[in-house]
Amino acid sequence: MFRHLLRAFILLTAVVLAGWGSPVGMLPALIPAASPFVALSSAAAQRMGDYVWLAAVPALILAVCIPRGFCRYACPVGFLHEEAASLGCKGQLKLLRLIAVGRAISLVTLGGALLGYPLFLWLDPLAQLSFYLNSIFNPRADWALLIAVLILPSIVLIGLLWPFFWCQRLCPLGGLQDLLIRTNALRRKQHPVAAPSDGSTLLAKSPNGAVFPARRAFLGLCAGALAAPLILAFRKKKAAVPLRPPGAAAEARFTGLCVRCGNCVRRCPAAIIRPDVARYGVASFMTPVLDFSEDYCRPDCRSCTQVCPSGALKRLSAAAKRAYRIGLAQVNCDLCLLANGAECTACITQCPYEAIAIESPDGGFTSQPAVDKQKCNGCGACEAVCPVRPHRAVRVLPGWQRK
Repeated sequence: MFRHLLRAFILLTAVVLAGWGSPVGMLPALIPAASPFVALSSAAAQRMGDYVWLAAVPALILAVCIPRGFCRYACPVGFLHEEAASLGCKGQLKLLRLIAVGRAISLVTLGGALLGYPLFLWLDPLAQLSFYLNSIFNPRADWALLIAVLILPSIVLIGLLWPFFWCQRLCPLGGLQDLLIRTNALRRKQHPVAAPSDGSTLLAKSPNGAVFPARRAFLGLCAGALAAPLILAFRKKKAAVPLRPPGAAAEARFTGLCVRCGNCVRRCPAAIIRPDVARYGVASFMTPVLDFSEDYCRPDCRSCTQVCPSGALKRLSAAAKRAYRIGLAQVNCDLCLLANGAECTACITQCPYEAIAIESPDGGFTSQPAVDKQKCNGCGACEAVCPVRPHRAVRVLPGWQRK
C-alpha cells in the first residue's frame, strides 16, 4: 500500500508541476531529470555535469540497493501501468515472456552516449510522461497533442492487454536498473537477486532474474558505440538544418540528446518553439524548432534553456543569451518593399540589436535593408514584423554559427 500511495503522490506532483502555468526556474526539468537513464546518458554524451541531474541520485540509490527500486517506489508511469495490469488480462502470451529488450535499449543508448549520441534517450518513461502532460496542458500543442495521446496511453493499454510487459521487458529505465542491481549482486557475490517479500509481482525481478551476462552487456555497449559515429557522420551531411532554440547543442548531436519532453515548447512565453513533425526527417521528429511567423526570441528570455533536462539546450546566463547566435537574417530584395520603392522600415526599427540599417547600393537612387553579420544573432524580430506575405522578405537562416 505504501509504495502505491508514494507513486500516486509523485504522479500527482508531476501533474501539478506540468499544469502550473509559470513554474519557478528549473522545476519542470526535474521530472525527466530524475531518471537515471536520462542523467547517466546525458552526462556520458556531454562529458560534463549539470546540477539538475542531482535529481536522479535518489533513484540511483534505490536502483542499486533494491531490485527495480525506482520502479517499485517512485515511477509514476510504472504506477499507471501496474494499475492497468491489475484490471487487465491475467495471463501473458508465452512469446512475450521471451522478450526483454529494455536492457538492450539502455546498453545501446549508453554505448552511443560514450561517443556523443545517445540513441534512444527519448524512450525514457519520465520524458514521455512530461511530453504527455506538457502537450495536454498546452493549448498550442496541435500535432504534439495527437502524438502524446498515442504514446503514454499506449503504455497503459499494453498493461491492460499484457500485464507488466512494458515495465519488465520494454522500458529502458527498468532495463538500466537490472544492470545496476546486477553490479550490486556481483559486488555481494549473489546470483540472482531474490524477489521482494511485499507481493509486488510486477517488479519482483526482471525477466530471467537480475543476472545479465557480461558478454551481452559488452555487445550492447559496442553496438551503441558503433552506431553513434555513423549517425553523427550522417547527420553532419544533412543539408536541411532547422532553427533551434538558444543554447542548442550541435545539430548532429542535438537529436540524440533531446528527450522530447516538451518543456521548452510549453515554457516559451513567445510561443515560437514548436515540435517538428515531419519537416526535417525522422531523427528530428518532435524535437523543438523555432518559428518566427508570429513572434521572436526576446533578448532577456532564457526560459527554454532553464527547463531542459538532458543538456540538449545549454543553460545560458543573461549575457550569454544575448551573445548566442541562433542564425542570421537575410533580406530578399526582390520581395522587400523598401528595395522596391515603398516606404517600409519595419525590420530596421524592430531589431533589438540594431543589426539592420539602410544602405544604397547605387549611390542614393535606391535604398534597401542591410544586415550586419557581427550584430545579428538571429532573434527573428525582423522576420516576425515583416509585412510581406505569403513569403517574408527577410528570413532567419539557421546553422551558420554552429560548430
